[in-house]
Amino acid sequence: MSVTNPSDEWEALLHIVARICARFPGADEDAVRELVAEELVEFDGVWMRDYIPTLIEGRVRRRLRASVPRAAAS
Repeated sequence: MSVTNPSDEWEALLHIVARICARFPGADEDAVRELVAEELVEFDGVWMRDYIPTLIEGRVRRRLRASVPRAAAS
């Protein structure tokens, strides 16, 4: 498996899960996989699939950031 040149969409999604888990160490890997799966459903039927992993990564990262409470400003 190549991070920079995945052989297919599924391999790219596996790399996305790993990157998101590294960026959000408190996130449960199973929960991240579930979020990725939920976002993937949104792209069902889209014939142009090249950018879908990138779009999914951004959407999952935004969802995780929105779910993490911000520290109160002093």
